[in-house]
Amino acid sequence: MPMSGNKEKSTRMSGAKRRRHLLDAAATIFGSKGFSGTTTKEIANSAHVNESLIFKHFDNKDHLYECVLRERELDAVYLRFIETIRDAIRARNDRKVFDAIARLILHKHRSNSDVYRMVLFSVLEKRPSVFELLKKQMQPMIDEVAEYIRSRTKDGDLNCPDPELYVIALIGMVSHQAMIGEIFTEMDTIPDDERALRSYTQIILDSMRRSETRC
Repeated sequence: MPMSGNKEKSTRMSGAKRRRHLLDAAATIFGSKGFSGTTTKEIANSAHVNESLIFKHFDNKDHLYECVLRERELDAVYLRFIETIRDAIRARNDRKVFDAIARLILHKHRSNSDVYRMVLFSVLEKRPSVFELLKKQMQPMIDEVAEYIRSRTKDGDLNCPDPELYVIALIGMVSHQAMIGEIFTEMDTIPDDERALRSYTQIILDSMRRSETRC
């Protein structure tokens, strides 16, 4: 029996494009059903390929799941945000450093809604490996900014003995903003992203000012 037009088209893809095609299809299904509720057959059907093709590119469903989380996060916009953070660090511009971090985190959630839903499913499915993977992705940036805060504290411009905690706090606030925006899309009481990011950045900056009663 001849293959369908979609399947014919998939056979003409390069290896890299075919792999990306499978990752995109997997993200959509995983994001809708979670890991446990998804089968590789469903992913293959969505991608219009034979199921065996998935296992030519990925060892198993777990490997496919982790590759979706790992590879869809590091897009060109993400990398530009990282450069913006580094430029702000070099300029010693505290507000710009934390504003860029906040916008980076929101971008990660808003631009990868399938991946974000996968993370939420991972909480319910108790998949700690997912959180280890995400931590590994974010840790270099956290370490770099924490070191910047230590330098600013040493110079007397900030007063923060636990820099990593404050970077994680900002990530947590922005992640919460993304979460409520994803779940409660119709509620008018949710602050808009721009106002929320300004507030969260200000909270972090105020908490690190030179004051005996802060940080």
